[in-house]
Amino acid sequence: MLYKAALLSIIILLVAISSYDAYAQTQTSVKLLKTFGYLDSNQHFVVFGEVVNEGASVQFVEVIVQFFDQELKPLTSLSGSIAIERLHTGQISPFAIMLADTKLAPLVKSFTVSIGNFSPAEEKPRKLDILFHEVERSGEILTIHGRVANDGSALSGNTKAMVVLYNALGEPVRYAFKFTDPRNVLPFSSGTFSININIENAGTIAGYAIYTESSVYAEVQRLLKMQPVTLERLEETVNLTELNALNQNNQLTNSVVIGEPVLLTVSITNNILERQQFMYILQIKDQNGFVVSLSWIIDSLDARETNTATIAWVPLDTGTYEAEAFIWKNLEEAIPLSFRTLNRTFMVT
Repeated sequence: MLYKAALLSIIILLVAISSYDAYAQTQTSVKLLKTFGYLDSNQHFVVFGEVVNEGASVQFVEVIVQFFDQELKPLTSLSGSIAIERLHTGQISPFAIMLADTKLAPLVKSFTVSIGNFSPAEEKPRKLDILFHEVERSGEILTIHGRVANDGSALSGNTKAMVVLYNALGEPVRYAFKFTDPRNVLPFSSGTFSININIENAGTIAGYAIYTESSVYAEVQRLLKMQPVTLERLEETVNLTELNALNQNNQLTNSVVIGEPVLLTVSITNNILERQQFMYILQIKDQNGFVVSLSWIIDSLDARETNTATIAWVPLDTGTYEAEAFIWKNLEEAIPLSFRTLNRTFMVT
């Protein structure tokens, strides 16, 4: 009896080891691609990204984001699911995780993203195809219209289109989705979608992808439109916040007197553990959208240092003006250290 019990224990142990190896292999099949995070106008910190499945079909893929402050101390962690419910071999899916705590979010200076739990799944038939699409821009809003075809013989329930926007470095900087109209698409029929995405400095968008999925069908393939990316791959290394307009008495103001200097200040934080040079660029536009001033200063920050950079401007005409602030590496290397653009509107009287 003792021999049989020992033999049974060995068999159970071998089965457990084999199951663990299979699970571990499955766990490594879903890989992170690129991520991007920023503090939005509502003081929420949003992390966008994409994952790819290099193994067999899986479902309910979990993404975990850990947020850190300037001293690299953990603030909190959040988890959520990727956008595509069932991810097939070779398929890519976007995700978005939002830290909505307005007290914690402004403290975020860095984050990490990891893959959590998921489970094996049967592959959905690939029957959803994008018949056509078009992109329109109105100010800072990009609108993507399109039509999704159901090429299958069953009703395509809960059919949705998902759009990802990419910056010049190929990073996913915005994500949105909508169900098609109609939401349940009949066999061999189609549904339309129209998705609006609001983004600061929309002219920096270099490409987009459109994904589709429904309760019963998967996409034939995602639609990807991307301008050639010539900039080197670079993480966001500077945090840019608080574009303020100050009068001659160093007081905050939204109204400036013609002929008197106004000081445009920004708060800049070096996110990396070494000293780095930066170029603060200030662009002033009038009410017609014409650039009336373009100036810059070059300075540097120590590791993890936060400081204020200031550029003075003297208005020559009355009207409404908009200031835009950028941070680049230098004139020779036009590489953004922060992918965020700050804007402020003020009156000149």
